[in-house]
Amino acid sequence: MNSLIRPVRKLYQFFVDNPIDAGEIIANRYKVNRVIGMGSYGIAYECNKLDTNKRVAIKQLRPSKRKNKKDLNLFYNEAFVLSKLNHKAIPNLHERFSFNGDFFYSMDFMEGENLEDLLFEKRQQFDENESLQLLRKLVGLVGYLHSQGIVHGDLRIPNVILQNNHPFLIDFGLAINSGISFAHAREGGKEEDKRYLWQNDYFDLGDLLLFLLYSSYPAKSRKALPWTEELSLHPLTTHLLRRLLGIGEKYSNTQQILRDMDSIFADEKFKNIGFEGK
Repeated sequence: MNSLIRPVRKLYQFFVDNPIDAGEIIANRYKVNRVIGMGSYGIAYECNKLDTNKRVAIKQLRPSKRKNKKDLNLFYNEAFVLSKLNHKAIPNLHERFSFNGDFFYSMDFMEGENLEDLLFEKRQQFDENESLQLLRKLVGLVGYLHSQGIVHGDLRIPNVILQNNHPFLIDFGLAINSGISFAHAREGGKEEDKRYLWQNDYFDLGDLLLFLLYSSYPAKSRKALPWTEELSLHPLTTHLLRRLLGIGEKYSNTQQILRDMDSIFADEKFKNIGFEGK
């Protein structure tokens, strides 16, 4: 039965989930410039707010999902999470609203270039030092999220925007409001839950670091090899990656990650192979 329902659902979504055209006005106050993404639950637009002419990002719940209360709650999860945060590298939530039976929320439009596009379309390369410098900034952002009891849950390269070498995090649709702040964890509250949830973000950081490191990797063989054999890295960078990916001893918090990164930058061998470190 499910095998029959799925194609019908896809066909229904194809006809119903049509993005709003450029130039159209949403709720008498937002002019659509372009579609910037279509996800499982929402459609994202770059818009101009008519009264200020300021660029904003608008997300719309897919029309095919607007009658399902569970889907609506999942869609608004990002808005709820953003309302709890206040950081210059994370979009600020502006408002939630409905229009013509559809559901929307607006937030800051993050200027810059998507890391996925930089790596795969523009073929930008990051050497070991540049990769670690960028990762360090991302670890700082993740540390802020965790201090607020938030787990991002989707730290992939499409969700990182670079602006003058500074990263910005977007797409909090899969974020979890764990309610477990770092201060609470230090007091012994929900220790196992905290470690499990936070380590999902640490694993994603390790995976993201591999994407950066492979950007400058010259493929020498068609044979697929593990990164430990393909990449020539400083031993402490390898140690960092292994811990992030859960191969070695797992990290318990971002402070531990930052300490290991400081050790890499301070090591003379790292400096001697052409990396400037901090």
